[in-house]
Amino acid sequence: MKKERILWMAAVGLLLSGYFFRPLYSEQSNLDERYRLTLEMILQSIKGNYVEKIDDQTLLLGAIRGMMAATGDPYTRFLDPEETADFSRAEGGALVGIGVEVTMCQNVPCIIAPIDGSPAARAGIKPQDRIIAIDGVSTENKSFAEILRIMTGEAGSTVTLKVERKNSLEPLEFKIARAVVEIDYCRGEILPGDIGYIRLSQFFGEDSGTVDTFRKWIDTFDKKKVRGVVLDLRNNSGGHLEMAVTLASMFLSPGQVVVTARGRERGQETVYKVKEAETRLSASIPVVVLINGGSASASEILAGALQDHKRAVLVGETSFGKGSVQNIFRPLPGNTSALITTQKYFTPNDRSIHGIGLTPDIKAGDWEPSMEDRYFTYLAKTSGFLDSFVKSHANLNTETLKQFRAETKKRNLRLSDEASLILLRSQYVDTLIPRPGLDPQLDRAIQYIKK
Repeated sequence: MKKERILWMAAVGLLLSGYFFRPLYSEQSNLDERYRLTLEMILQSIKGNYVEKIDDQTLLLGAIRGMMAATGDPYTRFLDPEETADFSRAEGGALVGIGVEVTMCQNVPCIIAPIDGSPAARAGIKPQDRIIAIDGVSTENKSFAEILRIMTGEAGSTVTLKVERKNSLEPLEFKIARAVVEIDYCRGEILPGDIGYIRLSQFFGEDSGTVDTFRKWIDTFDKKKVRGVVLDLRNNSGGHLEMAVTLASMFLSPGQVVVTARGRERGQETVYKVKEAETRLSASIPVVVLINGGSASASEILAGALQDHKRAVLVGETSFGKGSVQNIFRPLPGNTSALITTQKYFTPNDRSIHGIGLTPDIKAGDWEPSMEDRYFTYLAKTSGFLDSFVKSHANLNTETLKQFRAETKKRNLRLSDEASLILLRSQYVDTLIPRPGLDPQLDRAIQYIKK
């Protein structure tokens, strides 16, 4: 008690000496200085009196992370040296980990989207999965930085995620091996029926050829005069704003507004407009953009610009709703960096994206299973029928689906056509190019183009 009293009196002495022997400031400046002094006093008190020895670096990093978290914005965050290196690798086309983009929602981490071809995508992780435990440890009320630290590890090591999924009767568990993920951000194909299809998984990889690949496919579609183009931005969690503007320039006319970014002060506004482009898709070729709850940030910028200028129809589900700009401040001391939200996005028609998302022109994929579907799905799994069927059919295609539906009818498993497709798709690794007849959203887009 005597020691505590001495410490308390010393603290009061420091505060009083600081108060009486300095120039007069405004009330706010006075309060700011007081809290800075309090921070320094707490730092010294912990160093001198905490029951266990803690080094300065641990305490200061904790203070920095706490400062970022105090903004209430999950996208404003501090990156330690390892996280900074991972971020740089992702920009360049490689990522160490399980390959997911996450954010915080309802006090737990939520999946924005798994990256195409990543360990997480192969394991079956889906957008909007809520991670409730990592390696048996609850994630509730843990900081974003702490979540990232728990999820990262050596390539080849494994992590076990327990997730809650919409429409799932109980939590799902996934054991995933971490790896160095080489990412191919852009791929395309001409689908049957003369439909151009181009998939963009993230707005990264300028140096590794993402923009060049995208341009090549747009040029191919234009020269072959396809019936229409499907631009697939599902599960694309975003990336570089400038790339979104560059790609928009391949669909829109020079000078048209792509997006406006506004800061907190009047005059802190940047308007991004369509650039002159070597390649531009003919205006006579219709465009459909596929979006879902995993489409965020730069995806919403590109899709919103094409929707506002009536250059494309959006098909799918409401997008994620991340309409903010993060500046990365690097290098900071110790090879660290910081992502700080500095502006918010507005579409050409002055619509705010943040926290709202884009509403598709044509809703597709928002299907809810009936109680009957849930029951017969349970029977198909527990009876062993589903496992034996998948083992005897190496690949998922339209013929496999047809046989599956026929077999379920024989066994009186009264699954709807939608439930049969979703159940079967959950058992196979998604192909990098989706196939008509196995992807309801793609089918709806093709139907629109043909009409």
